[in-house]
Amino acid sequence: MKPSRIRLDYGSLGSARTDPKQHLLNNISAVVQAGEHLWLASDEGCTVERLSWDGRGYAKPVSYDLSAYFSLPKGGVEGDRDPNYWRTD
Repeated sequence: MKPSRIRLDYGSLGSARTDPKQHLLNNISAVVQAGEHLWLASDEGCTVERLSWDGRGYAKPVSYDLSAYFSLPKGGVEGDRDPNYWRTD
């Protein structure tokens, strides 16, 4: 079976970060589909992005800053941003 291609349109969110190492599209670490939405997380930064199905692919990006919802560790330690660092199970 040949894999299908699905369009992911991050719009302005895809290029909002000027450092290529933090570019959202270069750092997707997690993806989950819930209804007509894709939720994506990068391994850089503290945001989760939502893309919605538009009939041709996933677009209409919305970014959620996790620090607005959770008390997150401060500092530049790489482990602070690694979701496995926060695992409780």
